[in-house]
Amino acid sequence: MAETFCLMADVGGTHLRTAVGSSSVHLLAKLHRKTRVELGPDGVIAQIEEMARESMREAGVDLRDIAAMVIAAPGPLDPVTGIVIEAPNMPGWHRVPLAGDVQKRLHVPVRAVNDANAAAVGEFRYGAGRGCRNLVYLTVSTGIGGGVIVDGRLMEGADGTAGELGHMTIDMHGPRCPCGNIGCLEVLASGTSIGRIFRERLAAGGTSVVSEWTDRATGADVTRAAAMGDALAVEVFSQAAQALGVGVVNVVNIFNPNVVVLGGGVTQAGDRLFEPVRTMVKERAMPISRETARILPVELGDDAGLYGALAIALDVAAARDQGEPAEVPSPGEK
Repeated sequence: MAETFCLMADVGGTHLRTAVGSSSVHLLAKLHRKTRVELGPDGVIAQIEEMARESMREAGVDLRDIAAMVIAAPGPLDPVTGIVIEAPNMPGWHRVPLAGDVQKRLHVPVRAVNDANAAAVGEFRYGAGRGCRNLVYLTVSTGIGGGVIVDGRLMEGADGTAGELGHMTIDMHGPRCPCGNIGCLEVLASGTSIGRIFRERLAAGGTSVVSEWTDRATGADVTRAAAMGDALAVEVFSQAAQALGVGVVNVVNIFNPNVVVLGGGVTQAGDRLFEPVRTMVKERAMPISRETARILPVELGDDAGLYGALAIALDVAAARDQGEPAEVPSPGEK
């Protein structure tokens, strides 16, 4: 059987990744750059095109060989039209026709999917969720996104925006989230929020070794300081981990998954994050659900979104070859 080649892009508020993928589940010519969010949607779309073409050159693949392209992007977005409805952590991204604009530039079929949904599909098909039927993926990074697979099918909802788990309310009296809601999981536990809360504590008179490193502490700075035993950093990170634990309790109770996969930069803290999350689930989740759910780190690492985009692109290409509608399919079982 002839090899099928696809293009993938994984667009985030901080990082942009592209690769060429093959039907033998290889990622070729992976590129990783800082997302040029300061250039606005048009600038990022131009960056996607540039990096996609570079990936193809490095892989020795021509555009004529590309069966489909799938872009994993922040949501909420419409997977049918490929329009990014809103990307709170990417200024100016409001109703951006991402798939259509990239398709005009590259002249290949392009689909856009929620980035966390893509990572969920990747982990379900090729990673920590292999062999299970029900999986929830949470990415804890610049923001917090989610993807939900129920009985082997990606849950997208009536408008394709289901799974925005970062915007469940954790604290009804908490701070306002960039999405407009109050007390979202994202505004309490994302990497961006860890850095913000820490800076607020410093401004209120707190002291920390981080002050000796930088006056613009990030979530990564707080995580590093917490690992060193810095008291303020430990307190701020622990509170964020507990908030994430509450979110995972909600996920376990609502979806009864076999596996909850946690990915994203904040999860690189390892046991400092996973232990309080697992403890919270053990203490608060419903007994039957907590006994079933395993809380696992992402197995595919930063490539989860690319692998999910590859799985979806291959399914789109196969559906088209069979004369079926070229919509974003369910991840299915391979």
